[in-house]
Amino acid sequence: MGREETAVPSRRAKPPTKKRRKRDPGTRAASRNQLERLLTNLDEVTYEVVTPGDPLTGKTVYVSCQVEALVGHTPEEFLRDSSLWFHLLHPDDLESVIEVTRTMYERRRPCSRLYRLRHKTTGAYRWIEDRIVPRLNGEARVVGYYGAARDVTDRISADEQLRFQSDILRNVQDNVIATDLEGRITYWNEGVTAIFGYGPEEMLGKTAAILYPDQDPRALAADLERVLQGTDFLGEWLRRRKDGSPVWVDAKTNVLRGRDGRPTGFLGVAKDVTERRRAEQALRESEERYRTLFETATDAVYITTRSGRLLDANDAAAELWGGPREELLRLNVTELYADPRDRERFVEEIERQGVVRNLEIRARHRDGTVRDCLVSGSARRAADGTVVGYQGVAHDITGRKRAEDMVRASRDRLRALAVELHSVYEADRTAIAREIHDEFGQALTGLKMDLTWLVDRCASGPKEVPERLGTMLELVDRSVEAVRRLAAHLRPAVLDDLGIAAAIEWLSEDFAKHSGIECGCDVPSAEPPLGPDRATAVFRIAQEALTNVARHSGARHVEIAFTATDEGIGLEVRDDGKGITEDQVASVRSIGLI
Repeated sequence: MGREETAVPSRRAKPPTKKRRKRDPGTRAASRNQLERLLTNLDEVTYEVVTPGDPLTGKTVYVSCQVEALVGHTPEEFLRDSSLWFHLLHPDDLESVIEVTRTMYERRRPCSRLYRLRHKTTGAYRWIEDRIVPRLNGEARVVGYYGAARDVTDRISADEQLRFQSDILRNVQDNVIATDLEGRITYWNEGVTAIFGYGPEEMLGKTAAILYPDQDPRALAADLERVLQGTDFLGEWLRRRKDGSPVWVDAKTNVLRGRDGRPTGFLGVAKDVTERRRAEQALRESEERYRTLFETATDAVYITTRSGRLLDANDAAAELWGGPREELLRLNVTELYADPRDRERFVEEIERQGVVRNLEIRARHRDGTVRDCLVSGSARRAADGTVVGYQGVAHDITGRKRAEDMVRASRDRLRALAVELHSVYEADRTAIAREIHDEFGQALTGLKMDLTWLVDRCASGPKEVPERLGTMLELVDRSVEAVRRLAAHLRPAVLDDLGIAAAIEWLSEDFAKHSGIECGCDVPSAEPPLGPDRATAVFRIAQEALTNVARHSGARHVEIAFTATDEGIGLEVRDDGKGITEDQVASVRSIGLI
């Protein structure tokens, strides 16, 4: 149907010619007319192109009338203008058409061409498929060709659409299965293989029931029948992979219909939702555990917005409030604080750190009383990290606080009692020491003076009298010394006369003298301004510590260091003995340390 570029055939030996019988011109014309009538009734466009010498200068010598319906131009237009076909040809198809035509010239064999021609009226291109047959002369050279062309636009569009759809179905991650009305698989994409493990070669032609081993085949048939009746077949279903492991799929099945609208099969689309199901199950279990802990917790658990509106609270919170849960949830959490500043401290700390640990607050009870609580909480955040509220836990410590107050009061009373007993004890010791020193000391001193007088008067008497009087004087001297030592032990006069520093020095010297343990002493050079009660307490502590050293330590040396400044009083007694264990310190028998 136009000019074509072609290769020049190789020169060959001229075949021997045969004598042909001349046909009558009228007969030839009649035969041609008959042939044209036959071609006119075909669905295809037939044509003839002659190429005398140069194929590029080919001339269209015949085109059937069907060409007008194909491209909108009459046969006469093609006969008048042999270049018309080239003007209608799509530019992108020119090279392939020339290549196919060249192949026909070279091989002198029929070829098929596929190209696009532009319609005269619409301007749209139509896909044309034609088959060209070379026309040979007596020397077996190609001098033209015959062609039969037909419109294949619809077929090309359908093929492209099918190819496009096939590419989509092949690459989607969801699984797509097509079956006939009997349930035999006719299509199986790669998504199904990825989910179930079966390849297309294993499943094509087989029934889809292989994927549903846990489902009764009759139930499956009933489901498909409902789909045919127009009922949607969708939901999440438990299936089995090739290895037998379970897989959850979110599936939907539709009816496939032919051009006439009749059902031809089923199309199923499913998505693997196993991981989602597992995540949902884990979330559900987590929520159940949380709800169980929330409801059974003995501490009050509550959730609020940032403004304080209560969103949820457990029974323990309602019990702490003292009213029904529904009534509690109608309140703002700020109404539950006896002191609004406690709420401000809670919000400030949780906004700054994200959490609050054991913040002591006072909560208001429904009856107007106040409860002491330890509150811990954390911030609740949206997906973007914005704080949207708080979750808190309140532990009622009212009973513990009361017990602590009672213990504290009892301890204060015991301390006051101990102070009083100590004061009475010291007063009694002071009185006894003074009585011993004054009464016994003076009596013994007077007795000694009388014995001395008698010794002087009886010097000339019998020998045994002076000896007996001397023995009595020694006994009186020892008694005086014992009285002084007893009085000093009860209440050393140096403590009252010279002060605490001198008293500690005297104590260290007396301890070294009677125990045989070296005792060093470091005290301030100036007497610290301590009252009598504190001075007495320091002295008794030092005295008791040295008594413990002598009784339990096995030490050979001990050091006493006493300091008194504006910052406080310090007394340290250190020895080189065996020490004391923590159990001994904690023992109820460690009265000395207490």
